[in-house]
Amino acid sequence: MDTDIEDIVAGMPGASRETLRKMLALLRQDAKLTPFTKMTWNQLQSPEGLNLDVANVEAAAQRRIPSLQVPPFVGSVHPTEHLTRQLDRLDRVWSLNSEAACRTIVDAILGEAVDTFYHGIMVDERPQEDAMKVGRPLGRLRVFLEVDLEWRGPNKGATGIVDYLLGHGGGDDVDDVKKDSFLIAVEAKKEWPNSAIPQAIAGGGTLLRYRQKYGRSGPVFVILTNATLWNFYCIDDAGVVYGSGPDIVYSKETLPTILRWLRWFIMGAAVTSPRASTVNMTEEEKALVVTSLSTSCLKLWQEGKSVM
Repeated sequence: MDTDIEDIVAGMPGASRETLRKMLALLRQDAKLTPFTKMTWNQLQSPEGLNLDVANVEAAAQRRIPSLQVPPFVGSVHPTEHLTRQLDRLDRVWSLNSEAACRTIVDAILGEAVDTFYHGIMVDERPQEDAMKVGRPLGRLRVFLEVDLEWRGPNKGATGIVDYLLGHGGGDDVDDVKKDSFLIAVEAKKEWPNSAIPQAIAGGGTLLRYRQKYGRSGPVFVILTNATLWNFYCIDDAGVVYGSGPDIVYSKETLPTILRWLRWFIMGAAVTSPRASTVNMTEEEKALVVTSLSTSCLKLWQEGKSVM
């Protein structure tokens, strides 16, 4: 590829040697961006690139061992009647024969998670007059679809489109919301090829490094699903990836479990985001969430010990 680039640049008339040198360097930098869809486990771990520690999730046998658990203080979460009816209707008439069809189920569940959980607090648990006041405040979590995300390191980088990015902001245009406010990346797939997991983690890792580039700290969260299978990941500040273990198979019985994972991730995003200015959580709840996101707690859970 470098030879082709050199030939193109050398053939540009009228440009000075210094200009050509700078253009060549820029083009070479672009050539080193790896698309999420082509990311391998080795590339995820490369010190020149995202530099992630994927030991907990790289091997299939290791992925079956949970290295991440919902903390005990996150209570049970049950679907609203609206979501139950919506999913029942989709189950009766919807064929999951395409990625777009699968996303319809994901849309419904994510919509429930973001709209019904107000930074981890159930909106319908509040007095009706308070719920009516919520509206769309600046600091409330919102969902953006098909977001271009890119990060460049000194030598390598990553680029791609994330199916869903969840973050705090008030604009409908993703350009109006600084991407360092995003904390949850969701990858929706129809099939479940071997490349799906590193692709999803690449999106989360790119989000982590992008945030760190702008001085943000705290973990990011990754969800991989094809509407039937659900996996949840957390990437800490050091780039260590933790996973929820065996696939959670969507059903009426497991839907509360999926919603509980989403509730924790939303609570984590609320205390981590620099723009979550309207977090309706007590100081005790915030402290519990912050503690639950620390690496030490994750390691204790990985060893099967209680942290509470």
